Amino acid sequence: MKNIIQLIITLIVSLLIISCSSSDDKDSETKITEKETPNPEPEPEPEPEPEPEPEPEPEPEPEPEP
Repeated sequence: MKNIIQLIITLIVSLLIISCSSSDDKDSETKITEKETPNPEPEPEPEPEPEPEPEPEPEPEPEPEP
């Protein structure tokens, strides 16, 4: 009985490993095809907007002493 349970667990683990490795292969294939096909038109970089100049803060007037 113990051998059957161990066999089932081994089969499940093997299937999981195989399924994970096959999904990795698909990812690597798409990455390779993306690298092989260069983008025909590079996207233009957006020009940064100029920052508005900060307004100078008015100096507080000193209060006259009585």
